[in-house]
Amino acid sequence: RGSVKDARTREGLDQLLEFAPGSPRVSWLTDHKNIQSLIAKALEQGRKPNSVRRSLWQAIRVVLDAEYGIPRRQQILAGVKAPGGKDERRVDLGPDELRRLLDECERVDPELWRFVLTAILTAIDEGPLLRARVRHLIEDQGALFVPDTKTATRMRLLRLPEPALAVLRLAALGKDSGDYLFEFPQRRRSRGGDPDARRRWQLRKRWERARAAAGLPWLRVKDLRHVLPTYLAMLGCSMKQIQEIMGHADVKTTTRYITHQPVGDPEWMLRAAQAMGLDRPHVRGA
Repeated sequence: RGSVKDARTREGLDQLLEFAPGSPRVSWLTDHKNIQSLIAKALEQGRKPNSVRRSLWQAIRVVLDAEYGIPRRQQILAGVKAPGGKDERRVDLGPDELRRLLDECERVDPELWRFVLTAILTAIDEGPLLRARVRHLIEDQGALFVPDTKTATRMRLLRLPEPALAVLRLAALGKDSGDYLFEFPQRRRSRGGDPDARRRWQLRKRWERARAAAGLPWLRVKDLRHVLPTYLAMLGCSMKQIQEIMGHADVKTTTRYITHQPVGDPEWMLRAAQAMGLDRPHVRGA
């Protein structure tokens, strides 16, 4: 596992060890029925088909390639129905649910509240938001440079609605330009390991407490990216505007989120914040 660099594949290897019975030999994977049972278990736990393809399925491929070579792996997997299909996820959160979620986030950790509120108001994904530093906040333009390396279009300058700008100003307060906007420090001092992985782990731990307390145990951090485009569409914002705000190269990708240097329109984002009831977020201690 340590030699595998891709995070999704490492996650898939963990699932493989979790779902496989006992401590099976690698030869157990040569039976396509066993592989199909692993996929079924992953889907039963609520994982989406494309997520299973990118993690568990990919991990199985890596193991079979290393042990038997590509030709034998292809022969084995030929008898398995690969996970796939549309991976659409509808996330419909009303103003009351959003307020309840944010209240619980604030009780768990004010920094979690700032992170979640920013994610809701801007539709910036978890990874880029964790990588955002104080210097990325360009106050004189009312914008944030989004350090998203997934595609060229998603690394962009995003103009912000006033509620999001206010929260990010608070997040940057007292920090140097090279500091992260969202640090999520560990409760106890720790040595070694990947600092970014530790920050993500701290975020996830706090997030799980907050979402459970809010009665939303199914909600993922990634789902927060779906909230803004849903409200924008409901209010009549054009698909082109939503595409620019989301940073998608293809409008077909944008449609999956809805029940150059694109910058989007903060006026529509402000209207969405008002519809969510989040246009004047309470800032404790401000």
